[in-house]
Amino acid sequence: MTFLTEIDFNTCLKHFIEVSNSINDTWELVTFEEQVRHKERKQYLVKKNVPRLLEKSQKNTTNDTIFQCEEDLETVKDDVLVAKSSDSIPCTFEYHIVYSHSYAVPVLYFNACKADGQLLSLDEVWKMIPKHYQARLQHEQWTFITQQEHPIIGRPFFTLHPCHTADLMKSVFADNKQTGSYLVSWLSSVGPVVGLDLPLAFAALCGE
Repeated sequence: MTFLTEIDFNTCLKHFIEVSNSINDTWELVTFEEQVRHKERKQYLVKKNVPRLLEKSQKNTTNDTIFQCEEDLETVKDDVLVAKSSDSIPCTFEYHIVYSHSYAVPVLYFNACKADGQLLSLDEVWKMIPKHYQARLQHEQWTFITQQEHPIIGRPFFTLHPCHTADLMKSVFADNKQTGSYLVSWLSSVGPVVGLDLPLAFAALCGE
């Protein structure tokens, strides 16, 4: 399976949010009603307030900017942690999973802001990508991650371009797997590029 219809996508969302709720993850299913000619309901997934520490120290020039694991950053807003991390900038990420009619695949949109509310630039976002991904994407860094208007809420978001998603899913997703696990397989592959990791329980509960 490489493509999804919007009906399949909505089925995936339902299955995904059921797993998320069962393990107390923080994904939310959002339903947006759009009135253009006729009422149309669109659904997408949102995960807000995901804390990360952006390392700005240049002491070790062999390392790029590093995202620490989310589990280690539960207290990122704690003054003690911030004080101990003088070489780090606390950031908050928001992720959206939206259906693309043009490509018939899910698309990952995200935004990131610093503690003062300032949004990260595209250049800053690129520098945050783990080094091993940077090496693989260096020839398409400005086309792989772009900034564009969110197709549902109309605000500027960064997005991982979906042009390679079908090929990716062809290589990682077996045809005999259930549609419900499509999002888990896809997000497990693309999410880590921008600091989004799924709990292992998703794989277990979705039969990965």
